[in-house]
Amino acid sequence: QTARDAVRAASQAPSQPGAEQAAQDALARARQQTGLPLTLTLEGELQRGATLTAQTTVEVPLGGLPFFGRLGTISVYGRARAPVDQYRSLDPNAEAAP
Repeated sequence: QTARDAVRAASQAPSQPGAEQAAQDALARARQQTGLPLTLTLEGELQRGATLTAQTTVEVPLGGLPFFGRLGTISVYGRARAPVDQYRSLDPNAEAAP
């Protein structure tokens, strides 16, 4: 769900820096809600007709048993893709903004 939320937010942003920030904001919300140390990778360029891809990763502890201790962790991955609308307006001046 975090990957889906992040890539959807990124695909609706007005610029590439805005897309990256929107994805990071979605990740921060998910971290706050779950308390898990999620990481995010956003791939692709915010261009008309392009596709953005987000991948999230988190290490989840398996638990423990008395006298045996912790059983370790497992990596959980999420991946989602979202198209950038072919006819949408993108801010051409966003790259030049400070």
